[in-house]
Amino acid sequence: MMKRTCTIMVGVLLFGIGTTAYAQEFKPEYIRSNAIFQVETRVDALTQFDDGYFDTHGICKNFNLVLKGKLSNRISYKFRHRLNRAAQGDDKFLNATDAAWIAFNATDKFIITAGKQTVALGGFEYDYAPIDMYIPSVLYDNIPGYKVGVDLGFIIGKNDWHFQVTNGGLGYYVDGNGNIIHTERVGDHTFLTYTFALNGQYVDGINYRHSVNFYEYEKGRFINLIALGHQFNIGKFCLEADLTNRAYTDDMQLFKDYTLTGNFKYDFGKVTGFFKLGYDKNENYIPTPNVIDARVEQLVYGIGIEYFPFETKDVRFHAFYANGRYDMMNNAKTGTNLINFGVRWNLRLL
Repeated sequence: MMKRTCTIMVGVLLFGIGTTAYAQEFKPEYIRSNAIFQVETRVDALTQFDDGYFDTHGICKNFNLVLKGKLSNRISYKFRHRLNRAAQGDDKFLNATDAAWIAFNATDKFIITAGKQTVALGGFEYDYAPIDMYIPSVLYDNIPGYKVGVDLGFIIGKNDWHFQVTNGGLGYYVDGNGNIIHTERVGDHTFLTYTFALNGQYVDGINYRHSVNFYEYEKGRFINLIALGHQFNIGKFCLEADLTNRAYTDDMQLFKDYTLTGNFKYDFGKVTGFFKLGYDKNENYIPTPNVIDARVEQLVYGIGIEYFPFETKDVRFHAFYANGRYDMMNNAKTGTNLINFGVRWNLRLL
């Protein structure tokens, strides 16, 4: 199964990218100072309601400490820790840490990144940091975003090609009470994720982020993903469109278990308007472990604005409405409405 699935995925990926690399996390040249220390904060006031349910409350979505910089012309680092997230699970303290990596530019074209970093899943939705995400798909919510590993990055023109290995695939075990326990290791075996990622530009204004991923869920068994992301920029208009196909069953088929997202944005200057659409579906009669339940069809959509009062964009106000329709495959079209107002700001301490 593994060999056959790999062949299909690599073929589809190469067909999708045509002629001819990852997120900012893998391009340490964007850090130009020896040391930057800042606090990132996002606070929201939200109202959720549906038939017979109504709830309004405030929440601190993110409270991050960020330290990043350069040790030399060839060595960069980044540390980002969430103070409002519990340090628990297999990672213990690192469970609340998104980034703790160091990158070495071995040459101008070859970069080695080691430590806790962004898992190199393709697509543009997955590249948004949690502090900047408003309306996530099922995939974004459930696929691990940050794991410890090693990334080998090759820069070819305006493109990045990557091979990455990280711990913490989609492993689990069933305890004595029949509960499914998510874990990064069982006994002496650590679950791993293997990734091939290609990112860059077709032409000016059309960018891509593609990947083939293998998430281990049992020893020697993998969930395979193809992620194809495209971004189209025309003047002040931007469209981000992602397709992620999942293969878990022995009978590997395309478009049986997948996620589609579209994010439309228009830049009015200090104000950005957006419309987000996400569609997740699993037609199989078994769930994809730790990702999506069996026989699920979900649609989420929303509209909103961002307002940046200062040119530095250190302060952002945002407001949006979202609606989620769940379990449509089984005709139980229940949904939850969300109205959200919030503010995000950066406070640079160093």
